[in-house]
Amino acid sequence: MAHLRAHADHVVVAGPLQNDARDTGVGSLLIMDFPDRDAAVAFAQADPFNKAGVFASVTICPFRQTLPVR
Repeated sequence: MAHLRAHADHVVVAGPLQNDARDTGVGSLLIMDFPDRDAAVAFAQADPFNKAGVFASVTICPFRQTLPVR
């Protein structure tokens, strides 16, 4: 969590994904705002949970916010 807090200025939204009963975590969702893909990859590679092998996979995808309009 410290890694995420250290990059709080890039966080759009972050939190755990849950099963339908909402009693078991099934993953995490991070929507981050980085200037480019390389910065996003560097963030993910430096994540202590990722480095420790906690995540089965990490997917980085571009995202274009449509709503709300800002």
